[in-house]
Amino acid sequence: LLWTMQQEGLQANSFSYSALISACSRGRQWEWAFHAFHEMEQQGLQPNLVTHNAAITAVARGDQWRIAVQLLAQMQTLGPPPDEIAFNAVIAACKKATRWIKALEVLESLSESGLTPDLYAYNAAMGACRRGSEWSKALFLLQEARQACLVPDALSYATVASSCRRAGPGVLAPR
Repeated sequence: LLWTMQQEGLQANSFSYSALISACSRGRQWEWAFHAFHEMEQQGLQPNLVTHNAAITAVARGDQWRIAVQLLAQMQTLGPPPDEIAFNAVIAACKKATRWIKALEVLESLSESGLTPDLYAYNAAMGACRRGSEWSKALFLLQEARQACLVPDALSYATVASSCRRAGPGVLAPR
């Protein structure tokens, strides 16, 4: 669509690139979204927060956790500052890739950036720990979420319970 616009003599702007990248993300076309993101930069247009979030979400949905982490790092260095949407998408991508250490690093970075992790961020990080067989870390995150005055939901408890179940019988047995 953007290429058709350009052939018609219409100038693409940040809004049109953001719309394209978001559409590619919804259509699970991470390669096209990533290509459009870089083309936008090559055209001298500065990606805004919406554009970055759409690109991160697209690559995260495409199981490209490394690219999602790189885009987040780019935001932290060059701007615009990432929001909870960007951090949450990267944590979720790390969960899908069983990269629990990176998920915890991103969760910590979210807190250090002055933003408050929401239940989605905690659930995704707990899910990464579950996938990585790190039941104690998942349990710690559940406690941390509660200390942050978040109300864990059924997914929170199911994730931690599944983590403990995977660890084997007696993991939480009294000593």
